[in-house]
Amino acid sequence: MFVNLIILLAVALLLVVLALQNPNPVQICCLKWESDPIPMVVVIIVSFLVGIILTLLFNLLRQRRLRGIIREKENEIMELKKRLIPDKKLIIPLDEDDL
Repeated sequence: MFVNLIILLAVALLLVVLALQNPNPVQICCLKWESDPIPMVVVIIVSFLVGIILTLLFNLLRQRRLRGIIREKENEIMELKKRLIPDKKLIIPLDEDDL
């Protein structure tokens, strides 16, 4: 956790230095669309924030998928525990359909 904080602060400091050294206005072009000249500081900060938001979204989707897998595995474990005979700790044979 502490290492992540140091890395985040280093990236933020680098972003501030980069932004302050590039105050010139730039024009963004994409296909046929062109923006008005805006300070490069704005472009850098907005790009950084968009990157953070996209990373968070992808991580949330990944966590949701992994939680579903964990839930499935927990249900599978519960099913296997139900098949145990408590006295002799034997496993009830699986049906061919279960394989």
